Formats: sequence, structure tokens, C-alpha cells
Amino acid sequence: MSFGQRKRGAIAGAVAMRPCVLLLDEPTAGIDPAGIEALFATSARLGRAGTTVALSTHDTTLALEWADSVAIMRRGVARQGPPSSIFADGDLLSGAQLRVRWLVALTGS
Repeated sequence: MSFGQRKRGAIAGAVAMRPCVLLLDEPTAGIDPAGIEALFATSARLGRAGTTVALSTHDTTLALEWADSVAIMRRGVARQGPPSSIFADGDLLSGAQLRVRWLVALTGS
């Protein structure tokens, strides 16, 4: 099995336990675009069923497209809010060594 297949299997095992909260660390690493779409379709279904899904990622584009709320840690302090607001703070992103695609930076969405 590929790394992405093993990761999807591990996530499926966690989902099968019907958790109230599902914490995922870099869940899209090693997964192809179709697998990512399937993962987030599953996350949406879990959310509608009452499961809170939280994930960590360095992919700001993914966070902007998927998340209702984001938090960025910088120097031990978390700044949290809507992705469009948080990702508009260039100093915060720079200090956290994150980047937003140029189109997002240009349009703010």
C-alpha cells in the first residue's frame, strides 16, 4: 500500500469509532487530489453528523478553502479567526513562515 492509502486506512479506522472530535495532523500529505476531495467530503459528512473535525496543516490554500476558522501559532501565542482575516495579516504569516498563494493575497479570497 502507498503512504496515501495507509493514511486513508488509518483515518477510516478512526472515523469508524464515531468520535465526537477528530484531530488530523497533515491529513492531505501523500494523498492525490481525488483522495483529498474524498477526505473533505467525508469531513463535511462528519460535521453534519455532529463530529468536530480539526486539522493541522502548513497548506494555507487548503485551510482557506476548507476551514471555518484557523489558528496560527507564533512565539507560543495563537491567533485565531476566519481564514480570510488571518491570512490577510502579512506580518503574522511571515513570522510563522507561512505563505498564501499570490492570487489569494491579491484578491483576499
